[in-house]
Amino acid sequence: MTIDLESISTSLSTISIYDLYRLKILIHHEIANPTRIEQIKNAIEIGQTLEYFNGRLNNMMTAVILEKRRTCVAIRHITDGKEWTTPYYSINIIGNPFIRPNTTILNKGTVGIGDIVGFLHNGNRITGTVKKANPKTVTLITNENKIWHVYYECLFPVVDIRHQNVIDVGLIE
Repeated sequence: MTIDLESISTSLSTISIYDLYRLKILIHHEIANPTRIEQIKNAIEIGQTLEYFNGRLNNMMTAVILEKRRTCVAIRHITDGKEWTTPYYSINIIGNPFIRPNTTILNKGTVGIGDIVGFLHNGNRITGTVKKANPKTVTLITNENKIWHVYYECLFPVVDIRHQNVIDVGLIE
């Protein structure tokens, strides 16, 4: 969903300051929503180029991700090479030409034994083959024979090019 910021700006001029304050608090709670932050964390990787909105400059900037932190990401600007941090919510993963968000939600009905899936652990992508599908988690084994128990909501589908083993979860943008 995209919004018409000009129309919203015009509408805000007619709203009382009290209602603006309540709206500000509502927006703040949504911005701090851990689920939304986690979606952005899962959609980006260290070394990846991204675009984000710089509120101080009121402009979009292009940068490379250096480090993912709890509430923000360390970046290096492409234009001048300076390093900064920016909150996750400033990154536009929808419509960003550099980032494709993980909009696929896997569950017991879409993951089967033998499927190849991945998840993030401390900022690293880990992939493995599903050995067991439990009610809330899957048991994965990696190529290094390491066993992981991972919640479905933390998984993303992986394509095995050698065998074209793809989890069919419907149309992905």
